Amino acid sequence: MKAIRLEVKCLPILAAIVFAIGFSGRAVGQSTYGIILGTVTDASGSVIPNAEVQARSQDTDVTHTTHTDNSGDYRFVNMDPGSYAITVSAQSFAPVKNEGVVLPARETVRSDFKLNVQSMSQ
Repeated sequence: MKAIRLEVKCLPILAAIVFAIGFSGRAVGQSTYGIILGTVTDASGSVIPNAEVQARSQDTDVTHTTHTDNSGDYRFVNMDPGSYAITVSAQSFAPVKNEGVVLPARETVRSDFKLNVQSMSQ
């Protein structure tokens, strides 16, 4: 009977140890990913939906592509920290590039773009 009572008394301590071990790895293994986001507008300030946005890592040369939503907003999530070149293009507009966008670990960086109408000679 004493052995059973001893086990029951140890159960809360054992549960606390298992709980602590289970969550200790998560604190060490936190994500280092960041977010790059922004808004694409024309020269008058009107948003440009469905513009193509590319984020090329200047460290690894990996390129991610997305499109702006109906509000002209774009968002890249789960991006490795580093330096990026962001290029935006849309039909009837001259493409724009922003090089050297630095994304620190676990941060959000904003890079907005203003596109100009592409001239007929381009």
